[in-house]
Amino acid sequence: MKGSLHLPLRGAPQQIIYAHQSLYVRSTHTEGEALGLYRFPLHRWSKGELEDSKIQESAGLDQLNADLKLNWLEYDAREHSLWAIGEAGAVYTLESEDGELKPRGHIELLSDNPKAMFCAQGGLYTLIAVGEDEWVLVHVTSADNSSTAQSEVVWRGSLGESVSLTTTKAGPGVIAVGLSDGRVALWFESLRGSGETWSPLFAQTHQEPICALGFVHADQKGYLLSYSEDLTLAQTRLDDLEPMPRAAKAKGLHSSPPFALVNGPLNRFYTIAHDGVRAWRDSYSNHRPVTHDEVCVELGGNDTGSDRGGVSS
Repeated sequence: MKGSLHLPLRGAPQQIIYAHQSLYVRSTHTEGEALGLYRFPLHRWSKGELEDSKIQESAGLDQLNADLKLNWLEYDAREHSLWAIGEAGAVYTLESEDGELKPRGHIELLSDNPKAMFCAQGGLYTLIAVGEDEWVLVHVTSADNSSTAQSEVVWRGSLGESVSLTTTKAGPGVIAVGLSDGRVALWFESLRGSGETWSPLFAQTHQEPICALGFVHADQKGYLLSYSEDLTLAQTRLDDLEPMPRAAKAKGLHSSPPFALVNGPLNRFYTIAHDGVRAWRDSYSNHRPVTHDEVCVELGGNDTGSDRGGVSS
């Protein structure tokens, strides 16, 4: 890797996603100007394969569909494609070899509707408010030989009185949506039958709004992870939906609500907030998390702890 590189992005970055061995950045302009989608070939740059002329011209950065205003972006790891939402519910996809976003039609219910959240897994799932306490879940799929995406309403119902959406996450065979009342709505693919209503199951993991969600597999079990604005972290088995608190006596918890929860190396997941990064073991325990510095020591092989030859947490 050739040191560091400054990327000449315009606007304020809103989302940064790694896909197709590249970084994709969705940015917004303070005056509402369209910026499209930025793409930086991270893998090629790390291997020293970017042409010097390209680096001198734009630091290797490409701007795709500069005339578009994008409101949301996500990578579908199952289909290896990016999904993007533009103005008035316009839907776009991007494959690894594409030079620009491909229009796939519109989701009509999204037009001028701010009460919606998205999740990409085997297509695009969109949860949209259509009434005071009524919601619909729309599944959008895109075939390679079709320029128009196919959409299907797979659920319609209530999430509870005066409930709002806070965050979403795709897991192994499940779509999770965090709610403002501390619950998580879970749509399991195994419960989706042909011609039947695909109803969610609910886990009351917290009492305050959910701010970050994630999934891990440990001890031969699948778990849902949830962090709440009450500054607590819960780990919930997917087979019984019974939440278990992490960090006894609140040791090592964040002092501000995390805005991201990501999986990482060393059988750990990571929570990210304004007060820093915490690293937690995937296996359930009441031990405190380890800090970023402790993880760096473990990665360097200089640790002396007893757990997996690593830092004791």
